[in-house]
Amino acid sequence: MKNIAIIITLVSLPFLWLQAQDNKKADKAEKYYQKKGYGKYTEALGKEDVMDLNPETLLKMAESYRKTGDTKNAEELYSILVEANAAPITHFHYAQMLHANGKYREAKKEYLIYNESLSAEGDKADQRPKMLADACDKVLQFRAVGEIEIKNESILNGPRLDFSPSFYKDGIVFVSTRGPQYSDKMDKWINDNFMDLYYAAYDDAGNLGEPKLFAKELSTKLHEGPVTFTEDGEKIYFTRNNFFKGKRGMSKDKITKLKIYSARKLNGNWTDVKELYFNSNELDVCHPTVSPDGKTFIFASNRPDGYGGMDLYVSYLVANRWTSPENLGPEINTAGNEAFPFLHHDGNLFYASDGLAGLGGLDVFMAIPLLKDKKAKWSIPLNMGAPFNSHYDDFGFIINRKEDAGFFSSNREGGKGQDDIYSFTLKDGFNNIKPSPLKKMEICVFDMATNERIEGAEVVIKRADANYTASVKPDQKNLLNQMDGNSVVLQLTPTKQGSDEYLIRIHELNGAKKDLEYVNVTNEDGVFDYYLNAGKPYVFEVTKDGYVYKVESFTLPVGTDTEEFCIGMDLRNPGFAGNDERGNPLNPTNPNKQNPNNANSNPNNKNNPISRPANYDGPWLSGVVLNKDYNRPLPTSDVVLINRCTGEEQALVLDKSAAFAIALECGCDYVIKAKKDNFIGYNRIINLSDSAVNCKETISMDLLLTPGFDKLGNPITIGGNTINESLKEGDVIELKNIYYDYDKYTIRKEAAQDLDDLILLMKTFPSMEIELSSHTDSRGTTEYNEKLSSSRANAAKKYLVRTGGIASSRIKAVGYGESRLRNHCKKWVECSEYEHQRNRRTEVFITKFDQSEYIKVYYKNNEPTVISPKK
Repeated sequence: MKNIAIIITLVSLPFLWLQAQDNKKADKAEKYYQKKGYGKYTEALGKEDVMDLNPETLLKMAESYRKTGDTKNAEELYSILVEANAAPITHFHYAQMLHANGKYREAKKEYLIYNESLSAEGDKADQRPKMLADACDKVLQFRAVGEIEIKNESILNGPRLDFSPSFYKDGIVFVSTRGPQYSDKMDKWINDNFMDLYYAAYDDAGNLGEPKLFAKELSTKLHEGPVTFTEDGEKIYFTRNNFFKGKRGMSKDKITKLKIYSARKLNGNWTDVKELYFNSNELDVCHPTVSPDGKTFIFASNRPDGYGGMDLYVSYLVANRWTSPENLGPEINTAGNEAFPFLHHDGNLFYASDGLAGLGGLDVFMAIPLLKDKKAKWSIPLNMGAPFNSHYDDFGFIINRKEDAGFFSSNREGGKGQDDIYSFTLKDGFNNIKPSPLKKMEICVFDMATNERIEGAEVVIKRADANYTASVKPDQKNLLNQMDGNSVVLQLTPTKQGSDEYLIRIHELNGAKKDLEYVNVTNEDGVFDYYLNAGKPYVFEVTKDGYVYKVESFTLPVGTDTEEFCIGMDLRNPGFAGNDERGNPLNPTNPNKQNPNNANSNPNNKNNPISRPANYDGPWLSGVVLNKDYNRPLPTSDVVLINRCTGEEQALVLDKSAAFAIALECGCDYVIKAKKDNFIGYNRIINLSDSAVNCKETISMDLLLTPGFDKLGNPITIGGNTINESLKEGDVIELKNIYYDYDKYTIRKEAAQDLDDLILLMKTFPSMEIELSSHTDSRGTTEYNEKLSSSRANAAKKYLVRTGGIASSRIKAVGYGESRLRNHCKKWVECSEYEHQRNRRTEVFITKFDQSEYIKVYYKNNEPTVISPKK
């Protein structure tokens, strides 16, 4: 290769380099380099041809470009160095530049080369290369879910550096090099002006205005950097070079380090500037953030007890004094750099890191507080994902108290300058986009009949709670290099180990967007590895010649030890007329109809019902639980039968046939419920209390489960109950707070809230009809209790009709007396007043409900509100 030839020439003929260089220019540049003036170093040498650089200078140029954030020039020079068998660390720095430039496959290769060089160090070795190589395979997973709008705040940004916003009063304060304010001197490291603080306020229309110098009294001829404010805005903590009372301090090696200072607002000016006691002339202390209560303080520093470059530390305010800083530990810090922290009101810690698995450069992470006490610890750092992160540097993330908007900094392409400030808005709030833990899973596909693993099965994995689209350029080989804030990079894995072949599916959507799906293919062991977000719903679509197309839903529980998820497939029935492109039978008859002699044949088929026992002449219920979308049995489903006469529940776990058969009692009504993980639950009401019912008749019933997730985005609360799943006919909601005094049917004042909740629910869903049932304790005669409970039920019904305007026809009031006690307190059993009161209750039985009305219910202004009805 050309680069190899160049290096060989350089190494073989070193004396030629000295003849080719301008010694005077080289000497001047060297002085800049020794004083960490990396930006001035590259400027002094100019755009030299690599043929004119010796290996030592080439390395210094690469290092200088890397340290000033010029990843593209650094990549070019490191690529030459690694081919000349440079030191192992050069492979790591080259990998970082490739990673930052979005070249994930090449980066992974270089990370692993460096990792092999560390093998002799064992557990003490730098863990970053292995983790970052792993991250290159997980690009698909590093993305936020939900509707996020990103905007370059162009009014704030110029051609230089604008970064690290902080909320202050009616606007933001940020850092910029748009100066200079006090001199024409420049920072030789970044080859730019020194940084100052600027303030931009919101106008009446909610837009940020033209930025102005924040506080002249805080500006010096050196750097002022990232800041944080106490919640009342009257105290500031800010980063500044070691410059105090007009004097510049230096370390022993003649470097002016960073320190954190505080100041107070007095008569409109910042006064009483002090430096924090844990500052040092010999190290950097910077990037402060303080908790809303002003008692927790986190900052970045390169203190000697750290794990790498910059680490995060915490100090607590005790007796009006900050405690000795504590390192946040290896759960947060790495051998790389952790900086730009931000503590939110909810305790979450946001910060930037280049040592954790990410998209490249600095990525924004969120760490979760483990304790809620005054000395919280943080763990489980989660990548915030695109579009917050890109393969460029992304940092300085802040989010408002409502968690629906904020800002961050980035040097991504498309900005106005080097670092720009971006704003973001979250349509559905932070809870719907915040990241979740990643876990490596082994996905397997097997034959349901033989239990043998299936090689060559194609599996498309989709997140069930989002629809991802991506732009596809003509050259699909460069797909991994297309990551930016507006598109999604998909995880690509070779179809076979060591292969360069990749499988991509592209579907046209309305002739415009392309929905790009990665097709995973099982290996000879019937498996492949995939990273799943714990707690997030996925849908697996599986195809294989000779097998019926299969769809499985799965949610990996948070904190689980599960490492494998397997999907079973059925062979196609050759007797069908044909199959569509996904393997589904074209025969319009029931695809579950098999040989009647087969023990696993569909019992719901009219030609093959589950027979009523010869010695039983009562009502007989038989059926099968089916996948509604594909009309296939759902093995290991749960079926619960509730006897409405007694309240007794009978639970069944179905076998492979998904069939059930249950003897019922004439004269009673029942609710039968079918459930299965990752399917929407299904209820049916069976009415056998009508005198016209033929109790010798067999009832055939399919219970149809729809693939999906029967969980609300946010639970609703009604009657003191927290409801997490969708409502259905046959559900019972207990109004926990509607209790009655002994021998009374007047509704207590505290019961009104429960009934108000019910009014709102019935107004939200006009199709809902209910049975409002009341129950007494066992004291008193049976006749009296039935009358009392009936009066109580009617009192509740009147409240709904008169106060809430609910149509009387939608409510049936029933008194059950003492017939459905919920505990042991039968007649003559000694019980406490509390135990008796638990039996004096009111329940809501949903007798009719059009579930198509229902989608998700969220809290809005502390009231359950339907966002949008499902059509």
